[in-house]
Amino acid sequence: MGSVGTSVAIFTGPNRMALAVQGILAIIFGIIIALYPSITFAILRLVVGLFVLIWGILAVARTFTQKPANRWTIFIGGIIAIILGLIILFASGITETLVAYLIAAWAIIWGIVQIVHSFDARKVVATWLVGAIIGIISVIFGIVLVIWPGLTLMAIISLIGIYLVFFGILEIIWALVSTEVTRTA
Repeated sequence: MGSVGTSVAIFTGPNRMALAVQGILAIIFGIIIALYPSITFAILRLVVGLFVLIWGILAVARTFTQKPANRWTIFIGGIIAIILGLIILFASGITETLVAYLIAAWAIIWGIVQIVHSFDARKVVATWLVGAIIGIISVIFGIVLVIWPGLTLMAIISLIGIYLVFFGILEIIWALVSTEVTRTA
């Protein structure tokens, strides 16, 4: 029996670009948040809500060009991010603690999605470990917010800013080093 070469393009072309845009977006919002920790709660809601909403839209968009076996995990994570972003932006009477819990939920859910997706892709994506690390960091960040939801607003803002910058850097690195992998079936 002869072998047939199959090309698995998970992070090429538009997928790499979307991943890089998500990373750049995370860095921009992270820097804004980190540089201006004294911003009011309304502005925090706006910045974080927009970030999570746009992040979710980009994640859903990626699933239409991505071909991994479990792209549905990214789709579901994106839909959840869109819903959480809308809640953060438009729910009336929302408190700092509730925003912390919503951000924690997004980070934990997206982290789990990222870990599952990375492990599913480990046989075809050489840089799967970067994705798994991003997921683990996201879950840890979410757990920290769940454990200490009463952190002061300044501490939450600083933590969010640092997380987003680090997260964005890893996403950009992942987009830059990811290449198409050819497997022989």
